[in-house]
Amino acid sequence: MSSLPDRLTDTLTPDALIAAVEAESMADGNDPLDILSLDDNWLRLPQVSFKWHRLSNMAAHCIRVHEAKLKDALASTYLEIREEYIASGGKCTEALLANEVAATETIIKLKEDLLYLQYIGTLLVSKTKSMDDTRRALEGLTSLHTTHYFSNTDDNPIMKEVTAHHVQETAATTLAANKRLRRVRTKYEENTNE
Repeated sequence: MSSLPDRLTDTLTPDALIAAVEAESMADGNDPLDILSLDDNWLRLPQVSFKWHRLSNMAAHCIRVHEAKLKDALASTYLEIREEYIASGGKCTEALLANEVAATETIIKLKEDLLYLQYIGTLLVSKTKSMDDTRRALEGLTSLHTTHYFSNTDDNPIMKEVTAHHVQETAATTLAANKRLRRVRTKYEENTNE
């Protein structure tokens, strides 16, 4: 399903999360809704929706874990720097401590990771909202289908094009899968060319 582990640990990094998001994007294919196979769209929607909601929840968990790591790192770094100043007999102010803590490489790295995770989380929330939009679009298309909106392709040029394309795809798929049909078609073409 996903390249992420089922059990989240502190080792889940932003890079692992973005790799999983990219892998799911490629697997999903961002297929548009097919008017001629609404049943397939309805059957596929819960699985795809679950996949994106799962990733969104993993990102939210990752953000919470990294926020806790950042708070712990801030507190421990603050105490270390303060103890160093006290041990050396130097004077330290809160502003000086805050600046030195913020300039520490581990704090900078944790803040960057947190910002990146928040960005990924926002993208995933958008994707989950888009899945809701897809569901509503499917409801609308199904409603139109049940009222026979798409039954007359002569008056609807978009449906005429979609139907023609679907017929060509179906014929090509059927011909590719059926050896006997290919032989019959080849013989037919040979006879008509003579």
